[in-house]
Amino acid sequence: MELNTRGRYAVMAMADLAKYGADGSLPLPAIAERQQISLAYLEQLFLKLRRAGLVESVRGRLGGYRLGRPAAGITVAEIMAAVDEDMRMTRCGGEEAKPCMAGQRCLTHGLWDALGDNPERPQLKFTEKNCVQCGLCVGTCPEDALALEPRLWLAEGGRARKQPRVLHEMPPWTCVKCGKPFGTQKAIEAMLGRLAGHSMFQGRALERLKMCADCRVIDLHTHPDEVRITDL
Repeated sequence: MELNTRGRYAVMAMADLAKYGADGSLPLPAIAERQQISLAYLEQLFLKLRRAGLVESVRGRLGGYRLGRPAAGITVAEIMAAVDEDMRMTRCGGEEAKPCMAGQRCLTHGLWDALGDNPERPQLKFTEKNCVQCGLCVGTCPEDALALEPRLWLAEGGRARKQPRVLHEMPPWTCVKCGKPFGTQKAIEAMLGRLAGHSMFQGRALERLKMCADCRVIDLHTHPDEVRITDL
């Protein structure tokens, strides 16, 4: 997944606030200095984070910002959405975006421009007007779920071909801690089955594979039975 500057800085600032602001509020200049982010840029991000309810402003001599709710209840996806950051799996940003590579489009630009994914659900979407009939999607689909059919689709006066359509969807796996959907049931169950006998994935380590990325990191750093490098 690719994060642009806005999303990356917002996640860094929120992580700083969670780590150093547990006992109260933090002034933005302190966060800006630790994370080496422009203070003016950080102020713009925190305005959006406050509107989304992820942080609260505190007035007074010791004022600044504090988390709007416990850190364990805030996801990376929420932070990115708050600062209007899109989540993309590739550098290809569509027909109006700058070239994926210096001075040219990447080989699969047409493919990624037509095919899209949904970060909340395991869906494969397709926008007909962006398809260039390159055939890469058909040739690489592991489930043989796609086929090419040359045509000019004029349904709804041509508007339908401009809208993304869901081509394929599978039941999502939900995190055992927060309930957030991630991945597919088929993929997670297959992974659990293959790693169940591995020495590195026993007990708590195997249980973490059932968690989303956010809960996995939180559990890794907070579980009382976890061995930390300072204990070695």
